[in-house]
Amino acid sequence: MTHLYTIVPLDEVFPSEPTQTEVINVNGSYIEGVRGKEGIQISRLISTDPKMYLDKRFSPGQNYKDR
Repeated sequence: MTHLYTIVPLDEVFPSEPTQTEVINVNGSYIEGVRGKEGIQISRLISTDPKMYLDKRFSPGQNYKDR
């Protein structure tokens, strides 16, 4: 038996249903996230350009408006 000690709520550790993520191309890099009213909420950036990682617009948790 495994024990899990965490301060994170159980619904975040064990989500009830998987979220549908979307991947879009931005300047030759890829942004993965969940689409909402404010655009795509970024969960991951995939890029070979180090400057993209330093740009706060592409930080996880930020909303990116692609439309």
